[in-house]
Amino acid sequence: MTNLVAKIEARLTENKASVKTYTAYDSAVTVDEQQSSGFNEFNGTDVDVEYIVVFLPTTQRWSVVFNLSKWSMRANTGTYIGWFAQKGFCSI
Repeated sequence: MTNLVAKIEARLTENKASVKTYTAYDSAVTVDEQQSSGFNEFNGTDVDVEYIVVFLPTTQRWSVVFNLSKWSMRANTGTYIGWFAQKGFCSI
């Protein structure tokens, strides 16, 4: 099993622009709401996209991980899985 936080932190050491991070938890949650709304609009759905806000100890910042597996099951449809990645977010 892969530690998701360690994977995000490793990516940040390679390229800081590859994953969006935030100084405050609340900022990460606000971004989730915006991104989830855009994702649903892109897919023509109104299914909540579950997310996890993770704390990154190395940088003392927060990041959002979107749960596309759960969304796909609930929406009963496929989607472009790179949607969040293109915007600088991880998804599972």
